[in-house]
Amino acid sequence: AARIEKPLVFTEVGFRSVKACWKNPHEEPNGAPASEEDQARCYQAMFKGLEGQSWFKGMYWWKWPTYMSYAREQPKSFTPAHKKAQEYIKQALER
Repeated sequence: AARIEKPLVFTEVGFRSVKACWKNPHEEPNGAPASEEDQARCYQAMFKGLEGQSWFKGMYWWKWPTYMSYAREQPKSFTPAHKKAQEYIKQALER
């Protein structure tokens, strides 16, 4: 951002709803237990790290599908929709 004098927008931000989702976040759950708490912790850490950074201008969530049954059908998925992470994201954006 500093070198090209343009703000930064993250085009893919997401964490699975599994235990220790910060370890190899791109991998399939492969038997890892579900954990909405760990997913929410990752979003908390991300927002804390980006707070007050003038170069940061936004992000796109991975994965927030348009059909809302997805979260119920895929409880270990990346989507924060209808999970603890969604409430944290909402609170963070309201600040």
